[in-house]
Amino acid sequence: MTIKKINKSSFAKLSGVLFILLGIIVCIPVGMYFIITKNFLEGMMIAVFGPAVLGLDGLISGFVFALCFNAASRFAGGIKLEIEQ
Repeated sequence: MTIKKINKSSFAKLSGVLFILLGIIVCIPVGMYFIITKNFLEGMMIAVFGPAVLGLDGLISGFVFALCFNAASRFAGGIKLEIEQ
């Protein structure tokens, strides 16, 4: 089996969701740390907007990655997978 093309919108959505989850895991504790030790407003901005910004970044980077993969796979022939049943 060979992967020759990735659906750009599908991969971008998946990448965006994974980056949002990463943002929740990282930004909420960092935001709480800032709320407790430094500045309340900065901590709230990090905790609230951090996951959203990372999700948007994941969406854009996933789309660009799929675009680059599709272009490169035309020349290289894709990725070969061996799957056993």
